[in-house]
Amino acid sequence: VEASPTELHRDLNERSLDIIFSTYLTELVSDANQQERLWEEPIVIALQDSHPFAGRSELHWADLGHLKLMMRSHGGDLTAYRAIVARMGDRSFQCDLHDVSRGALIELVRLGLGAAIWFASAVVPRDGIVFGPIVDDNGEVGIDGIWPRDDRNPLRHRLLSLVRKHATER
Repeated sequence: VEASPTELHRDLNERSLDIIFSTYLTELVSDANQQERLWEEPIVIALQDSHPFAGRSELHWADLGHLKLMMRSHGGDLTAYRAIVARMGDRSFQCDLHDVSRGALIELVRLGLGAAIWFASAVVPRDGIVFGPIVDDNGEVGIDGIWPRDDRNPLRHRLLSLVRKHATER
């Protein structure tokens, strides 16, 4: 299921989902749900391969001020945007929000309409696009698993065990 962190959390609370894996969520302390940080995910910037930054082996948050960023936003959810603003600090940057899928966003990058923030695990090689890692201290984001505290679903427990194992082998 591809949705904003807010929508995923709502669906979890409505029991439409058994577990969610999400980022950019604050600590959701509650009696209803269990939350666990599973791994840290590197942040990369997707660029058109002809962009001047495309040849760099690393990027910094300060470099983003020189890029036209594009981010996904659905239904006015600004969770991801706010997380990037916090990382940018006092640096100015341009960012356009689009209500599109990840696939459509990466195509906008391929067309040269801007750069996009991506997670390293979501990178799929595409002609015309390069990915540069953010190497600053806050160039990673935590991926959390969240599930109903009282859920005894054995399949969810097995899935979570596999994810934990994979996360420790990274």
